[in-house]
Amino acid sequence: MSILSTRQHPLTQPRSLLALLFCLACGLIAWRGSALPFIDEREYLGLAQNLLAGHGYIDADSRLLTAYRPPGYPFLLAGLQALTPSVLLPKLLNAFFLLGIGLGLRHLTQQLLRGQTTPQTPPLPSLLSPQQPAVAESATIWLLLASPLAIYTSSTLYPQIFGSLLLVLVLCLLIQPPHWGRVCLAGLLYGYLILTIPSFMYIAPFCALYLWWRGSQARPDWRSTARTVLFTFAVLAVMAPWTYRNWQTLHAFVPVSTNGGVNLLYGNSENTRYNTGGDLDIDAYKKIGFTLSEIDADRYYRQAAIDWIRQHPTQAVELYVGKWLNHFHFHNTLYTDGQTSLISKLAVALTYYPLLLLCLLRLCYRREYPLHAMEKFILVLYVMNACLSAIFFTRLRFRIPFDLLLIPVAAIAWQITWQRYQNKRSNRTA
Repeated sequence: MSILSTRQHPLTQPRSLLALLFCLACGLIAWRGSALPFIDEREYLGLAQNLLAGHGYIDADSRLLTAYRPPGYPFLLAGLQALTPSVLLPKLLNAFFLLGIGLGLRHLTQQLLRGQTTPQTPPLPSLLSPQQPAVAESATIWLLLASPLAIYTSSTLYPQIFGSLLLVLVLCLLIQPPHWGRVCLAGLLYGYLILTIPSFMYIAPFCALYLWWRGSQARPDWRSTARTVLFTFAVLAVMAPWTYRNWQTLHAFVPVSTNGGVNLLYGNSENTRYNTGGDLDIDAYKKIGFTLSEIDADRYYRQAAIDWIRQHPTQAVELYVGKWLNHFHFHNTLYTDGQTSLISKLAVALTYYPLLLLCLLRLCYRREYPLHAMEKFILVLYVMNACLSAIFFTRLRFRIPFDLLLIPVAAIAWQITWQRYQNKRSNRTA
């Protein structure tokens, strides 16, 4: 009998699987210890330590006020550093964040199984019968356990796990029937998500559009528009203090960070390849950029990238397509982590591509089991993120929050496939 055919088996109990996930993350954190091998980790920690020391948000090298790194994660680290200087505490907190992600994804899966409260998308009663327990709930945690990138990143001081938790919480709020309080809280969380990972700023309009569309489907009146405005206002309210700080200290309009220009240049220059990233040699540009202020350097890098795209339109289009395809690759060559083992590459490939295949299978089932509005939204977000990432450059860790969002969709496909198999089996024995 399959381990997913009964709730009595520990490996089908979501609570047992979540405990296993937490222990696995804690074990990896203990094994890696306080090592910070990546440059980004050390810079985030340095910003947090400067904040705690009362120096302000300053660059560790230049000792000048900066907005190069987004502030969301350093502010969180600063609060933890106030408790203890050890980096093990924020890493351990990542394990709790990962646990929260598991709980949030399980909640999303439950809501997808129940369906919307609108006539257009009824619930899926055949997937919720007492005779056929909801395999999807266990599958959700299993798919999270089979996410080596997420589990490994939880042992680092990267903001992706914290950002993933914020994103999952936002969607858990948006999937509920529209309510003023939930909408406001979703906006506040999303605003802090943008301060943590600025690329989510480009996806915010899609969240607002989904909220408006969901409300108009349920009850088409002024309330759906008002809730959308409230969500947008809450997002901007969280961002506003930081944007104002940048205006006052850097004398420029900087919504979140000043690294957009250099990231655009990393992804669009004469030396850029479809799989290159922050390790690209752009020293010729940096020689000029280092002589400029942070704001002027950001503008210089951005204009240099735009000029290259205008001068090489065909090459830029080919490069964009290559970067878009590379977004779905299972490996990145990084100069910061040395040689990546073959086992780690295989682990990512053997877990990522089955996740995509399950999502494609869910699309194949859409006529028999109509897609929930949130499933459509998640799939649209995933494709849009690939399109936006290819404008700059692609990295596996940038993809983590969106990979995790696919898990509930894949879990529903797993549930449907299991149910169909059980039904055929029962018909044979009848």
